[in-house]
This record gives sequence, structure tokens and C-alpha cells, in this order.
Amino acid sequence: MNSLSDPLQDAVSRLRALVAESGCEDGVVTIRRTPDAPRCRYEQGAVIQAEFGGRTGAVCTQDPLQAVTRISFMFDAALDTRGKRTAALAIVNVVSAFFCLARKVHACPPECRDACLRELASELRGKRVHAPGVLPGVDGATGITWVGKPDEADVVLVHAATLLQAPEGPGDGSLSRQLFLGPSTAGVAALTERPHWCPYGT
Repeated sequence: MNSLSDPLQDAVSRLRALVAESGCEDGVVTIRRTPDAPRCRYEQGAVIQAEFGGRTGAVCTQDPLQAVTRISFMFDAALDTRGKRTAALAIVNVVSAFFCLARKVHACPPECRDACLRELASELRGKRVHAPGVLPGVDGATGITWVGKPDEADVVLVHAATLLQAPEGPGDGSLSRQLFLGPSTAGVAALTERPHWCPYGT
């Protein structure tokens, strides 16, 4: 697989092919704020929840929109703002859950967070790791060597904020080393066939 500059856009393209001529492309998705929902330790912002076909999927975002839309909205949309990307990410998550491609599309209970961090630290121990932007919730993770550039890393952590930021240039060649982190990234990881870390998500 070639390096991609925008995993979210690639996931949307793959979802479009998946639902083509199924009737699902015209299905209605409801997106609403869910302030009482648990939030992944590696994500920032407010939790929104998308609902489609009786399934739900959560996304954490700094742009907690509410909307009633259709899956097809995102197929020809320029995903060039955080609002559009938030909506697209929420749709990708819930539709992936509907088709049983992604299972961990909600954050784990708060009591599981420390175990998740310990296991993530163990998984990454001895590796050079890059996380674009600000990655919360990794305080106390020991044995990880953090590097400032993706081309220096053995593993590039892709988290919610990464996907909600429109890319500014071509891919960095690190696709083969990406690990998608947290429930907000579950649908994109499933559709692009990338490794996903969310051991206690629901």
C-alpha cells in the first residue's frame, strides 16, 4: 500500500465503494453531543456520538457539532475544515460498526485507563515513537523513546486530533509504521487495514 497523505479521506473512499448501490449511501446519520459519555485518555475535547441503523459510534473533538445528515454527504466533500472532518470521522466510525468492521468505537470505562496505558507502554517499549501534535494521557508511560519526526520513528501513533487536522502536504512515508490509537480512530483503521490500539474499548 502506498503512503497516504490523508487516512480519513482514504477511509471515506473505501467506505463509498463498500456501500455503493446498497441503498445505505442515502441512509440518515444522526450526530449529537454526549457530554456524559466516557472519554479515551488519549483524546481531547468533547464526545459526540453518531447513530446509524441502530448502531452508535463515538468521536472526541474540539468541534462538538450536532447534525442530521446522510452517509453520502462526505463522498464528494472537501474535508478541509475540522467541522467537516469531525462529521466524516463520526460517520466512518458508526458505519464501520454497522458493517461489523470496527468493534471498539466507544471509550473504555475510566477504571480501565491505567491498565491500557501500562499495556501500551509495554507494546512500545524499546521503540522510537512519534505522535503528531499533542497526545494527552501518556504521562507515566515508561520505556518509550519519543522522537520529533515521523521518519525517525519505528511507530507513528495516529490519534483523533491527527485525523481531525487536514493534512498540509504529501504523506511522510510512515504508513507502514502507523498504530491507530483510541476509539475515534477505529473506523479509519478498519477501512484502511491499519493496526488499532484500544484493548478495553466497547
